[in-house]
Amino acid sequence: MEKLLLDALQASPTKGLYISPDIPRKKSDNAYACYGIPPSAKVFAIVDTTVFGSAKNGLAFTSEGLFWKNDWTTTSAKTCMSWEEFESSADARSTKGFDLLLGGGCALGMSGCDMKPKELLQLMTNIAALMKPAADDAAQPMAAVASQQVASTELADQTEQIIAPAPADDSLNVPQAPAPRPAPAFEGSYHQPHLKIVNAVASRHRLAQQVQVAPSIKVFKIKKVLEISAGQIKPYDVLLIVDNTFLQTAKDFLVVTPQCLWAKGTLRKLDKFPLSEIRSIRCEAKNLYINDYDFQYLDQLTENEVLVLTNMLKDLVGVLRGNTDESEPGGECLPTFLDELLSRSFEKVIGNTLSRLEATSNPEAREAVSLLTGCLCKVFYEVNVQLQNSNADRGALLGQYLLAQNVASVLALRGSEQLWQSVELQAMYAMIQGELTSQLLTQAERAGIDVVHNKIWYLRILRCVMEADTLEQGVSNLEQAFGRLTAAQEEAVESALKRIEAVQDLFVGALQ
Repeated sequence: MEKLLLDALQASPTKGLYISPDIPRKKSDNAYACYGIPPSAKVFAIVDTTVFGSAKNGLAFTSEGLFWKNDWTTTSAKTCMSWEEFESSADARSTKGFDLLLGGGCALGMSGCDMKPKELLQLMTNIAALMKPAADDAAQPMAAVASQQVASTELADQTEQIIAPAPADDSLNVPQAPAPRPAPAFEGSYHQPHLKIVNAVASRHRLAQQVQVAPSIKVFKIKKVLEISAGQIKPYDVLLIVDNTFLQTAKDFLVVTPQCLWAKGTLRKLDKFPLSEIRSIRCEAKNLYINDYDFQYLDQLTENEVLVLTNMLKDLVGVLRGNTDESEPGGECLPTFLDELLSRSFEKVIGNTLSRLEATSNPEAREAVSLLTGCLCKVFYEVNVQLQNSNADRGALLGQYLLAQNVASVLALRGSEQLWQSVELQAMYAMIQGELTSQLLTQAERAGIDVVHNKIWYLRILRCVMEADTLEQGVSNLEQAFGRLTAAQEEAVESALKRIEAVQDLFVGALQ
């Protein structure tokens, strides 16, 4: 069975299909956790139907049949099918829109999948054709096994009548004392605000497996960090660790504490940068630079994972540092008033979006909406790198940031073919971006901040690009829609254009 299935799967390579042994660990773990696959089953391949690449929705070909999970838009009579059912339902399989109909009221939703329903239908047809001869060959041996099982059952029934079960000995039912709780590895405790910050920031980024976030960091890794730092780092100060060793021993690492970034590399001494002295964080391939200083070479991560980590560190350092200077040019921190507006708006945007989707109680929908909302908030930090924050008027400054964020986000997504081909992502982006803009303007009005343009003006920006046939036409539409720009608006658009590549990397790293 295994060889037959793998041969059929490998003969049909297509986007969105992940075949053993090349299934990413995260996708495999999520499939076992979400699809109801029994631990005894072996997964041969996974079809990932999620927009963001988590494989929390999708279909698995396993040794015990098909197992799948849909999002809230697709209903199915059940979410598993044995290979016997699969063979017998061949005539009932078909496609309808973005759904693959499997027969018997069963369906797999594929709106967020790179693979088309017709492609998966053809793959299943090929598998069924290969399985039929194998099933015919196995019919006789299986019949013999069945007869043996019947005989064994009859013998077992007769034996039960002869041998009565021994009476239970109540004296053996002694209540067991609860197991003692293990003592904590270290004295003290985490500072809860720091834990909330690091987990909130980390949740917005698709971090590599080598990255562990407090309080879920393995104790032996923290002990190794304490040993190498000779007491300079305290156990409950370790908010995040990147284990840069092949065997994951944490002998080489990158550590974030509330005060510093620490790094220990191969053949390099322990190094640190106080957060208050960090002006810039960037990466080139696998090298991480702090203030243009070669701080750490992360050879155990891929280049894309280093890029995602870099974006996360920019976000985290900015929040931990808590810089209140509203006019710092090119800094990592937003103006204080804008940071407060974003904080007040974040949960409202998620809640209102889920209500519009009628999915307030759906955990997968909340995760998807939260992830994209976090990305759109992070775009403000990206354009902040270019904006000079020279305008003393808070309303004018907010207008600049909103213009830059809208232009950067829509051009970055529109310019990514792999992301923009998802109609579901387009719709969700437009909904969340509109809601985010609306909430920021509402919160600004309540705070007594006057902004020149309303939500409709910013929605025109989105429509100019989203309704264009090409990215170039979208840019042309923007130029026509804006007309004569003020100096502040020109600066905002220029800042957005300079950060499009970084914003695109942010979206690709988080959403794929």
